[in-house]
Amino acid sequence: MDSNLSNYMINSKYKDRLFRFLFQDKKHLLSLYNAIRGTNYNNIDDLEITTIEDVIYMKMKNDLSFIIDSCMSVYEHQSTFNPNMPVRGLIYFGILYNKYIKTREINIYSSKLRKLPTPQYYVFYNGDKEFSDRTILKLSDAFEKTLEDGSYEWTAIMLNINYGYNQELLDHCRILQEYSYFIHSVKNCIMHENDTKKAIDTAVKQCIREGVLAEFLQEHRAEVIEMCLTEYDEQKVMAAFAREAEEDAAEARAKIEQAKKEAQAQIEQMQAEAEAKVEEAEAKVEEAEAKVEEAEAKFENTRLYDIKNIMEALAYTAEQAMDLLKIPVVERQRLLEKLG
Repeated sequence: MDSNLSNYMINSKYKDRLFRFLFQDKKHLLSLYNAIRGTNYNNIDDLEITTIEDVIYMKMKNDLSFIIDSCMSVYEHQSTFNPNMPVRGLIYFGILYNKYIKTREINIYSSKLRKLPTPQYYVFYNGDKEFSDRTILKLSDAFEKTLEDGSYEWTAIMLNINYGYNQELLDHCRILQEYSYFIHSVKNCIMHENDTKKAIDTAVKQCIREGVLAEFLQEHRAEVIEMCLTEYDEQKVMAAFAREAEEDAAEARAKIEQAKKEAQAQIEQMQAEAEAKVEEAEAKVEEAEAKVEEAEAKFENTRLYDIKNIMEALAYTAEQAMDLLKIPVVERQRLLEKLG
């Protein structure tokens, strides 16, 4: 282990925490709404905050939600891509509409149409995976079967707020622009500094000098640094990596076994029908063998991924990472060659 490594690691949730911390301020939240909608509201009292808290809804919570201008908006922040945001949004809005209907005593069993706020669902993304400025995520992509008669649809609009993306939006919401730049600065400082805590402190000082979130960072400097960090425990990290690697390996082995069973079943069936359908049987055999090869390839890719993660996170050599993962010696040379 590198003796220069900090006793702290970057908290994977720091971007989400900081986003919520900034935009729980009604002034900033209203500015973000105006930037997205092209409106010019300036009275923060027009905002009715409806954010779901996990204390009430048993760990089902959202980042920010509010009502203004007859619209019910839910804003979610994601530092890693999640294709399941549409179904999560559907659940959030179900809870929010239920609360809205009950608190206003709206009779939804009436023969008259009862009006409700228009839903607006935005996901603010600043992860490492590349995406365009704006991506539409559809609930129907998760449906096991697609209906052709106008099936139900629900969407989430994902906005890429990484520095350098969605410039027009960032230009219209200064606090979002400065948040984006701060995250960009933290990433850059961490890349060039072994001590994570020092890197974050450097990013905070740099942004204060440049007038980026200056007042906020001066007032909440300690809290910001704390929310960016998690204390580093080598044994826990190693154990976590080992557990994840074993889980991945077990899942991959199960898939291989399942693929082999399916392949064997297909082979037996094809042998029984071979006389009548020789060409069809051969094609199915090839397909079954391809599934086995694909499963084995996925297993090997999983191991390569685990090795690389451990090497990067713990500054291990490939051999040390493979020792941690208990990879058989006979398999190591092939993995080393693929690692390059």
